[in-house]
Amino acid sequence: MTMVDKNWTEIFTDGFRGPASPGHARIWAAVYGDEYPAALDTHSYITVSELDRMAEDCRLSPGDRLADIGCGRGGPGIWLAARRDARLVGIDIAETALEAAREKAEIFGLADRAAFQLGSFTDTNIATGSLQAVISIDALLFAPDKAAALAELARITAPGGRLLMTTWDYHTQPDGRPPQLSDHRPVIEAAASQYSLMPKPTAGVSASTAPTR
Repeated sequence: MTMVDKNWTEIFTDGFRGPASPGHARIWAAVYGDEYPAALDTHSYITVSELDRMAEDCRLSPGDRLADIGCGRGGPGIWLAARRDARLVGIDIAETALEAAREKAEIFGLADRAAFQLGSFTDTNIATGSLQAVISIDALLFAPDKAAALAELARITAPGGRLLMTTWDYHTQPDGRPPQLSDHRPVIEAAASQYSLMPKPTAGVSASTAPTR
């Protein structure tokens, strides 16, 4: 099976079917120490300090709307929504992940202002310009068309809103993954400019890019 043939919906539906792996949690806790956000059951490389920075950079006011695209079990989006007293919509291709996210939202006391629905990077089913902030943590690499994905995220973000994400710049194509980019910045800037998210290509959108691979 080639990377083009892979059914990512099926793969992630199966992967999120059970609880978060205790083995993975122990490894990440050993690596990150106090920086590991253990309560979030994350399926990504995110630290407490990075979440704190996102909470500041997203500039959300109470009642604002936040989306987490590729939300998985919902941890980072739920944490940010709770921290900023915001409303949350989580999007994922796996219903099993969304079920876990709904349970997590209840634990965090967000059941009344968090919704989770099936969707993808290029088909979020969210109204244009309806969100004050959009985040995506370590999920963009699974989008086959990065430009189309980023255009969709820019479309749903309100003018002046914030788009924050973590991903990897790949200088070589990894096995078993959709096509990757060596530099995401031009694509992010083009998408943001199209929807008036930033007055200049260097301002208005916060893009966090992990070390290159």
